[in-house]
Formats: sequence, C-alpha cells, structure tokens
Amino acid sequence: MLRRVGFLLLLCFIVMPVWAGKKADAPKVYMDANQTIDTSRKNNRFIIKLKTTPGTGYSWFLTSYNSNFISLQKHYFKAAGKAHPGSSGYSYWEFKVLDKAFVGPHLFYINFVYTQPWNLKGKQVQNFVVATR
Repeated sequence: MLRRVGFLLLLCFIVMPVWAGKKADAPKVYMDANQTIDTSRKNNRFIIKLKTTPGTGYSWFLTSYNSNFISLQKHYFKAAGKAHPGSSGYSYWEFKVLDKAFVGPHLFYINFVYTQPWNLKGKQVQNFVVATR
C-alpha cells in the first residue's frame, strides 16, 4: 500500500509539470485567400503566409483590417530554402481575434498588396475573410 502511494506521488511530481507547462495549440496557417479563416474563442489566433521575393524590391503590405476586433501580433520573413541574398521565401502575418469579436457572428476582411513601394503599377492583391462564430 505504501509503495502504491509512493508511486502515485512520484507520478504526480513527474506528470504535473508537463500538464502545467502545456502550450496552447499553434495557430493555423492560411495561404489561400479563397478559404475562409474560421475562428472561435478557443482558436482565436491564425497566420497568413504569403510567398514573396524581397530581393526584387517587392513586399507584401497590409492595407486594411479592422483593428477594433483583430490585432496584428507579429510579422516576419522566412527563406524558402537556404538563405542567401535575393532568395525567395514567405512573409508570415500572425493575428489574434479579440474577445469582443465573439459577441455575435462577424465577417472581417484583411487586405494585402504585393508591390514595390515606389511603383504601385502591377500590384497583386490578396483579400482574406475572417469569420467569428
């Protein structure tokens, strides 16, 4: 009996830190603007991943979104392969939907433009739809 209690205590000391340190689910990544980004109170973070080649002078620019309900958490670039000057890769945009967006169902729009800042001709546009339930 004492062995079982000792074993259970030992198990608790090993397992409890793992449960306490459990990380939240990683945000879902979206690359297709034709796919609706479904969010909920539990899954309120997401990433938009856009292909880019910054060495050409082209970059993705965030042109509009509703900052009253959606918060841009971070933006960063990752090379697609081995990083070298002029290499292509992906622009990552991580967002969080704020709690007040879940009072009722909403549709929000996040709009991007891929262009050179000195030459707005020939721009590419990506419009993503975010749904709350």
